[in-house]
Amino acid sequence: PVLAASKKDDGSYNFDGVFEKMRPLFDEADYVIGNLEFPLAGEDVGFSDSFYDFNAPQEFAEAAKRAGIDLTSTVNNHTLDRGGEGMLNTVRALDAMGFSNVGVNLPEKERPEAFYFELDGVKYAVVAYTYTTNKQRSKLKYSRKCCHSNYCIR
Repeated sequence: PVLAASKKDDGSYNFDGVFEKMRPLFDEADYVIGNLEFPLAGEDVGFSDSFYDFNAPQEFAEAAKRAGIDLTSTVNNHTLDRGGEGMLNTVRALDAMGFSNVGVNLPEKERPEAFYFELDGVKYAVVAYTYTTNKQRSKLKYSRKCCHSNYCIR
């Protein structure tokens, strides 16, 4: 229902309404960390059509960023819902829009194992882990370089 309700006449999406009631809470915070519970793998692999196998348009992340989320985790049980390429496409989409993220590393871009930031002279480190994913990782052909040590496909 959210996907259909957020689709505009030109075929794009606007998810600002999803965050409407949360935005005032985010505005009160110094820093907001969220969990991206689905990949942004692209329309060509199909958006979510089942309850347990997710994929969303990147406009969702754009709306989350506009709402005030500063950092998002990309690692959880749905990380591989659209496979290894979907996982990597998610991080590439977030990076392209300037949305800070932690959890998955790209083979073409080295990152530290944690995301570091400072507020009022206090340094913070955020790491993202998952115990498992809903898809079998053994079928993927990605090396350790494709991910953080927080979440590695071996």
